[in-house]
Amino acid sequence: MHIKLIFSIPFFIFFIIGCAKPNLNTFNQAYYNGNAKKAYEIAISHLTNDKKNQDQLLWQVQAGIVSFYLGNKNSSKLLNQADALMQENIQNFAKSFFGNIGAILSSDTNLSYPIYLYEASMVNYYLALDSMSNHNFANARVYLNQALERQNDAKDYYAREIKYVQKHLDNIKKTDKNSSQEQQYLAIGMDFARQGDKDIVFNEHYINPMIIYMKVLFELTQNNFSAINALGKELDYILQEDKEIIKSRQNGDNKRYIWFIIEDGKITSKDTFKISIPLPINPDILLDPIKMAIALNSPHSAIIVTALSGGIMLNYAEPKLINKEIFAKKYSVDNQQAKHLFELSNLMQTEFYKRLPAIRTRAILRSIPPAITAYIAEKTGENSFGFRGFGILTSLIHRTAISADIRMITALPDSFYILRLENDGKEKELNINGSKSLIFKAIDSNKDDIIYIRNTSKNVYFKRLLTSQGDN
Repeated sequence: MHIKLIFSIPFFIFFIIGCAKPNLNTFNQAYYNGNAKKAYEIAISHLTNDKKNQDQLLWQVQAGIVSFYLGNKNSSKLLNQADALMQENIQNFAKSFFGNIGAILSSDTNLSYPIYLYEASMVNYYLALDSMSNHNFANARVYLNQALERQNDAKDYYAREIKYVQKHLDNIKKTDKNSSQEQQYLAIGMDFARQGDKDIVFNEHYINPMIIYMKVLFELTQNNFSAINALGKELDYILQEDKEIIKSRQNGDNKRYIWFIIEDGKITSKDTFKISIPLPINPDILLDPIKMAIALNSPHSAIIVTALSGGIMLNYAEPKLINKEIFAKKYSVDNQQAKHLFELSNLMQTEFYKRLPAIRTRAILRSIPPAITAYIAEKTGENSFGFRGFGILTSLIHRTAISADIRMITALPDSFYILRLENDGKEKELNINGSKSLIFKAIDSNKDDIIYIRNTSKNVYFKRLLTSQGDN
C-alpha cells in the first residue's frame, strides 16, 4: 500500500498542476517575424464551440487584432464576440479566483482567461478603428465611448476586487487546532504569501491616452465639438498643437490635416518564476506563534525549523514580467518627427502588480497539497523502509513540473507615436529610423485624414481611417 502511494505521487502532482498552456510562443514568432497570416491561423485554430474553452477569449482577441491589420472582413465579428465574453469575465474574476477552497487549489490555467482592463479597453478601441475604416461612424462612437468607460472604471474596479479577495483570504486565515488539516495548511500558506506582498512597489497608470486621442480626432473630423468639450480634464492628454487646431476650427478655420498614429514594439510579456520555501509542514509547529515567527524571520531560520520538522520544500510558481520589445524610436514624414505619446506596458505593469498578491496567494496555497504529499512520502519511507529522502524527491518532482499562468494578449504594441501634418494632397513617405518604409498618396486636401500604422518589426501595416464628413 505504501509503495503504491509513493509511486502515485507524481501523478497526483501533475493533477494538481493542471493542463498545458496554449502556444503563445509560436503565435509570437509568426506575428513578429513577418508572418501575420500564420499567426492568425494559429489563433483561429484555438477557437472552439465549447463553452468550457478557458482560452476562447484570449484567442478571439489575438485573432481579431491580427485580422484587423490583415484587412480580413471577420475582424469585427471576432472582436465583438470577445467583447461579449469580457463582460462576464470581468464581473466574475474575483469570484472565480477565490470562490471556495476547490477553486483556490485548481490551476490558474484551468480558469477562463482573466482579461486585464487595459486589454478590454483595447478591444473596444480596435472595434472603433475597424468601424472607422469601414465608415460605420455610429458604431465607432459607441466603441470609443465604451473604451473610455472601461479605462475610467479601472482604478475603482481593482479597489473593489482587492476588497472582495481580502474578505475571502481573511476567512481562510480564521483557523485553529480544531480546524481541518486542509484549512490549517492553507492558513500556513497565507503567511508566506503576505510576506512577499510587502515588497511590491510600482507606479500606478490606468489611463490610455491613445483612446482619448482617437476619440478627440474622431469627433473633430465629425465637427462634434460638444463631445470633445465633454471630455473635460481628459483633454490634458492631448498635445497642445491639437488643442489649438480644435479651437481654430471652432472659429471657422478650414485647414485640413493628416494624423499619423503609429504603434511600435511588443508589450511587456510574462514568464514563470519558481520559488522554493523550506516548510515545516507540521501544523503543531507552524500554529505556534513563536515558532512561526522564527520560521518567517529569515530563510536560514526557516531551514532550521524545517529540518527539525521533516525537511519538506514548499514550491510555487508565479508570473514575472520580462522585457518589452521596441522596434524603432524614430518615425518621420516630410522631415517632421513623430512624438512619443505613451507606453502601453505601463498599464500592463499596473494591473499585473494589482493582481499579483492574489495570484501569489493562490500559487502558495495550491502548493500546500503537494507539500503534504511530500510529507506523507517522507514518513512512509522512514516507517516502512527506514529510508529518508522520498519527501525531498517528491518536492523536486513538483518543482520541475509547476509553471505560472503567463497567458496574455501578446499582439498589442508597447509604444504609440503621433505625427500631424497639414494636408496638401501630395504623396507622402514614412521613414522609420531614417530609412524609407512606406509611400502613399494623401487624400483630397479638403478633407482630414487619419493614417494608422503598425510596426511589427518585420512588417509595417497601413490602415486609412477615413472619418471626414462626406466620405460615406
